[in-house]
Amino acid sequence: GFLPGPPLDVEPQAPPIPPDPAPAAGISVPPGFLAYEFAAGLNLPTALAFDPLGRLFVAELRGRVKVIEDCDGDGFGERPRSFWRDPGKRFILGLAVAPDGSLYVSVKGDVVVLRDSDGDGRADEEHAIITGLPNLVHQNNGLAFGPDGKLYITNGSTCNHCWEEDERSAAILRADLDGDNLEVYARGLRNPFDLAFDSEGGLWATANEHDFFEPAEEGLTLLRDPPEELNYIVEGAHYGWPECAGHDMETAPGGCQDNTPPVAEMESHSSSDGLAYYDAGHFPAEYRGDFFVAQYGSDKRSQTQTGRKVVRVQVTPGAGPGFYTATVTDFATGFRRPLNVTVDALGTLYVADFESGKIYRIVWVGP
Repeated sequence: GFLPGPPLDVEPQAPPIPPDPAPAAGISVPPGFLAYEFAAGLNLPTALAFDPLGRLFVAELRGRVKVIEDCDGDGFGERPRSFWRDPGKRFILGLAVAPDGSLYVSVKGDVVVLRDSDGDGRADEEHAIITGLPNLVHQNNGLAFGPDGKLYITNGSTCNHCWEEDERSAAILRADLDGDNLEVYARGLRNPFDLAFDSEGGLWATANEHDFFEPAEEGLTLLRDPPEELNYIVEGAHYGWPECAGHDMETAPGGCQDNTPPVAEMESHSSSDGLAYYDAGHFPAEYRGDFFVAQYGSDKRSQTQTGRKVVRVQVTPGAGPGFYTATVTDFATGFRRPLNVTVDALGTLYVADFESGKIYRIVWVGP
């Protein structure tokens, strides 16, 4: 059986910031910021996670995990090296490094834990701690470790718009670090993609709403352009899908008032996916407490300009616990298909571009 180890007692490291990196072609960021190409040569990168040693783990869609190191300390990643390959080439859409340094991987239908016990840079231990999660149109996506010592998992719906038979679909799940005691933590999220905990221990998740041009189960009404969402997640709450979406549920007829609306509504069909909470000191102080969301964009030919950017979500506490107002603004544009984001120990932001196979790093260089 799998047993989690004790937390690592190391000071988290990160690649240094190059003194004068060349700005990435075509990428626009606010004044004072600079985006540069940190690594390239990846095959459809989907997820990012740093370990305490400053190594960047990158999931590739078709069952591979690569590791990128800045071995010479120049602030650029070396050529990605293979860390693990799933024999079935199943899709991987989430990574998270545990307190003990193990790498948790969200492989379609399963959660697998990897360890490199001999230190050769490749995984030599593999434990499937959760298996048989429902998946069809969507699957298990992002992972996060909570302040309660539990593992949190997003799991998408099996359809575009339907009633789910398995309560683990369209939900956020929680389990012990060894996979035991798997339970549904929150429901009503069509395709919750990524998770982040804020500095107060609050849980947040992105979620993608249904497509108007895809089928819906009889008895359900398709909304033409439901917004993508950033949600504050509360245990036991229902977030509306498949019947309700967006802030309209507060005034909609029927049972929508009993559901929890999103904190932030984002552009419809933008596929708002990867999520990072900013709690570092590298960016200007006004960014602390904000979220960054990678918007992959729509696959519809009529919506080619939708998404394809990283947005900043500023949240302001409201009338009570879990009540927030939000402002969404463009932060970085010009990507081909940005799918995920993460922040390193220095406080710099990384963006995985699914289509170009590149990892971009965004740093603050001053006004």
